[in-house]
Amino acid sequence: MNAIEKTLSMLEAIAASDGGSSLAVLSSRVGVPKPTAHRILQVLAEGNYVVPDGAGSYQAGPALVALAGNVFVGLQFTKPARAAVLDLREKTGHTVHLAMRNGDRAIYVDKAEADRPFQMVSRVGMSIPLHCTSIGKAIMAFLPTAETTSLLSSADLERRTPHTLTTVEEVLADLESIRQRGYAIDNEENEAGVRCVGAPIYNSLGDPVGAVSISALTFLLSPDKVDEAGQAVRAAAATISATLGMPQ
Repeated sequence: MNAIEKTLSMLEAIAASDGGSSLAVLSSRVGVPKPTAHRILQVLAEGNYVVPDGAGSYQAGPALVALAGNVFVGLQFTKPARAAVLDLREKTGHTVHLAMRNGDRAIYVDKAEADRPFQMVSRVGMSIPLHCTSIGKAIMAFLPTAETTSLLSSADLERRTPHTLTTVEEVLADLESIRQRGYAIDNEENEAGVRCVGAPIYNSLGDPVGAVSISALTFLLSPDKVDEAGQAVRAAAATISATLGMPQ
């Protein structure tokens, strides 16, 4: 096998492992010496395609999950979802993100940048926390209460800015407000100077599997404009949910 074939075989072995595999196991599965397997894993780890657990095992990293997620989204969301993303950007003038939940985080699977002299630092494939983003809170607000509480209790509620909600009680109270109005607000909770508004996307079973959001600098998306933006985001989310076969 050449270097590319070895790397692809290693990715396949990692993807097939359940809960992680040791260097010895991966070396055997791929059919390469341990030093070679270790070098491949180091390169993959640098790109976040694999993650070492500190105990000698390796498991799929966020970049690999995002790669698989992008393929899934490309197959499942199809053109109507992309059209809804672009339509939302045109209607609001703000950057639009589409993300899918991945455990206790979410991964951007599409982005439509606003026509502004500045750009958001986000990118497709980036993993984001749930507790301090409009996308994450929009998803959690409509999960079963027990699942949401479990997620928050086990998650690292990192304080990203002075505005971040960092206790389970604070986040749960915010989620109740989100359920009442139908959309989530990130008031500089994930990034200082940036306000976001997000709404959940549902699959054919009616489960929240992702969310769509708009993001803008706070002076462009002032508090008096949030509700209008929220209604536009909700409409886009409903359109995208329909592409997944959500019952109407």
